[in-house]
Amino acid sequence: MNIASHALSEDVSSFVKPRLNPIRTYTEVIRYMAAREWVKRNRERDTRSMSDEERDCFNRLVLLETPEVSAVLRRLRRAEKTSAHGANNVVWIQGPATSGKTTLALEASAAFCDPDSIGQLAEPSEDEITYAHIPIAIVGGQDNQMAGLQSGACEWLGQGPGRSGDESGTRFAEMLTRCRSQVLIIDDLQSVRGGEKSAHSLRVLLNKMPTLLIVISLPPHELDTSSVATLLTGDSHAAQQLRRRMTVLRLGKIVHVDFDAFAYDVKRYLRQFKLLHACHQDEDIIEYLWEQSRRVERVETLAQICNLLAGVAAEAVGREEAVTLPAVMAATCE
Repeated sequence: MNIASHALSEDVSSFVKPRLNPIRTYTEVIRYMAAREWVKRNRERDTRSMSDEERDCFNRLVLLETPEVSAVLRRLRRAEKTSAHGANNVVWIQGPATSGKTTLALEASAAFCDPDSIGQLAEPSEDEITYAHIPIAIVGGQDNQMAGLQSGACEWLGQGPGRSGDESGTRFAEMLTRCRSQVLIIDDLQSVRGGEKSAHSLRVLLNKMPTLLIVISLPPHELDTSSVATLLTGDSHAAQQLRRRMTVLRLGKIVHVDFDAFAYDVKRYLRQFKLLHACHQDEDIIEYLWEQSRRVERVETLAQICNLLAGVAAEAVGREEAVTLPAVMAATCE
């Protein structure tokens, strides 16, 4: 695979424009990893030494290490230990739409990868085939059969698919080895259709992977009967085999979270933003978001709230220069 190389832009706006979409292509994962590394390097930087553009970018990208991220990271580390004994274990993240499942999987995977392992595009060479370093691979179900998932995985890497789903899966696994990938995320598993044969094909595909594995789906009560994810909850031989290798993490709504823990996390997140003024309405904002989390779907989880606050903080750069209750209320009601 001779992937054309190009230098990642030093312009920080390139991290947010166009919006990061790692499921589109492997180059987006490298851009995501570079953006995450940039945020890490600038966490302790003095706010007043940063330009408005840098602060806008930082506020949009900075993430809170939530208890869920820590939970997935622990599961990945346990899976790494068992993989040394030949087992290929899977972390299955379940949760409602827009609850932050994909962001959670990406952030935990990035934290799992070596600290300096941000990825690299392939270096051009006239003498040999060169390969990109892609720490995390992420492919989506996209409402197709297992064969379509596997051919789409090859295309995500910029490669042509095989003549069959099985051949595409083998080709994809070989490329992940050459690209030194450490984690594979299969997103939207509920949109992969098919019967018992598809469940078997999924088991075969996962067995081929040289990486740790995360699959993402809606929770069982929201699954369609034709979904492979539904089959995995059944009693078939393939489903039982797969479940023995899976650890499930189900994202819950804030209604199931202790208020003090919630307040601690939101206050910690508010303090991360690069704004010229401190947030003096943090207690009111926390009370408001706690109440709204029981009424408004877009703020039902901590990940959704962090995403909303990041947008408010980015918009405040060059304007209010603080996260305010009126801005949070306006964003919640949009």
